Amino acid sequence: MTSLRTIISLTAASLLLTACSEDTSSDLNKTLRTIDAWVLDGMYSTAAQVAQEDAENVPEDKRHNLMHQLFVRVDMEGIEGVTYFQQGSYDGTVESTFRAGILQFFIDEELGVIRQRELNFKDVPSFINAYQDPEKIASITPDDVIWDEGCDFHLTLDAKAGEVRGPMLDNACYLPEEQFGQVMVAEDKVVIKPGEFWFLGRYVNEDGVVVWGNESDVLNKMRHIATLADYEKQ
Repeated sequence: MTSLRTIISLTAASLLLTACSEDTSSDLNKTLRTIDAWVLDGMYSTAAQVAQEDAENVPEDKRHNLMHQLFVRVDMEGIEGVTYFQQGSYDGTVESTFRAGILQFFIDEELGVIRQRELNFKDVPSFINAYQDPEKIASITPDDVIWDEGCDFHLTLDAKAGEVRGPMLDNACYLPEEQFGQVMVAEDKVVIKPGEFWFLGRYVNEDGVVVWGNESDVLNKMRHIATLADYEKQ
């Protein structure tokens, strides 16, 4: 027969587990809301970092490329979490756009993290500035995008440091040989602050040689440089 003491202990343990689960869920929701508040609509750029490295004569193998990234918050039925239309370019113009897609942030209760997933459009030219057409955004299907769960970032909030950050899992994100002529493995992590979006963005081949990115462990520091309204005036 189960004793009263055992029943009380089991009940207490169950309540503790429930409370811990609720606390974790609350923390993850807070982190998701924080990301939603910190990633601003408009154009981000590494221009300030590039200019600083030029002024400091940083060695070529440790310099960062000039890049621009457009983020626009969009609501997408059927895709959980917080979603942004994103568009990457070399100088902020449509003509230099090299990728476009949906940036998705969603809760992973099992791992206790926010996952950042990139759903990249297969046909980039067809989706440039697609955020301007809500019907087009609403009509996006899995057939329009490509993604790899191994390339998800696992993010947590460090309130004391004032940032959300996290890595890809080691050796989990591969770019196929048929796409780039050689197998490449991502070495990547992200740091998100108010109006700032940093990432390592380094890809190495099977011999550990850097194919994209540079030898520096300093992240690409994209900062918000223009509102969406200013971008659309161009």
